[in-house]
Amino acid sequence: MKTHSILNCGHNEIEVKFYPVDIDVMRKKLTECGATCTHPMRLMRRVVFNQDENPHLDVSYIRVRDEGDCVRVSTKEYADHAKGIEYQRELDITVSSFERAIALFEIAGLKRSHYQESKREQWKLGESEVCIDVWPHLTPYIEIESPSDEALRKAASTLGLRWEDHINAGALRIYMREYGWEKSEAKQYVKRLLFDEPLQKEH
Repeated sequence: MKTHSILNCGHNEIEVKFYPVDIDVMRKKLTECGATCTHPMRLMRRVVFNQDENPHLDVSYIRVRDEGDCVRVSTKEYADHAKGIEYQRELDITVSSFERAIALFEIAGLKRSHYQESKREQWKLGESEVCIDVWPHLTPYIEIESPSDEALRKAASTLGLRWEDHINAGALRIYMREYGWEKSEAKQYVKRLLFDEPLQKEH
């Protein structure tokens, strides 16, 4: 069975990012809007196997992420920008071990492309999930995920965000924007991202 067929078992991921944000201001807005914090800020770590290093993959990447309270393995197919944000798809499962999941993919012949840390805080705002994300050497941003484009726009408006400022891409695009990097250069810097290490190129 082809991987893109398996992704039909997953869900459309309707989400956008807004960068940058002030965490204290955003928490205040969320509280005033009646949102509920469902998960406080915690450290996350991930290993990614992407198409750049594994060109035979039928998805954009496979990710193993330690989320603090669980370990999640995900496959993601990026949105077709010509069709719209609702065409991004993701399928994930939870597993018992971060290290063993990584070892499984490496034994199967996949080559890891990234090791990255980040921090995340999750809020529930109506139908939408709002995540405050902190990445090494970046100003914080938020990600909003909703069941529909209408709900997504409503959540952004409720938080006082301008829709024209949204970003429909991964963290790589934000590093490019922040540091003025071309995509090829940014990819070298994000291969290893840790809070206690300086930004440096990996080859």
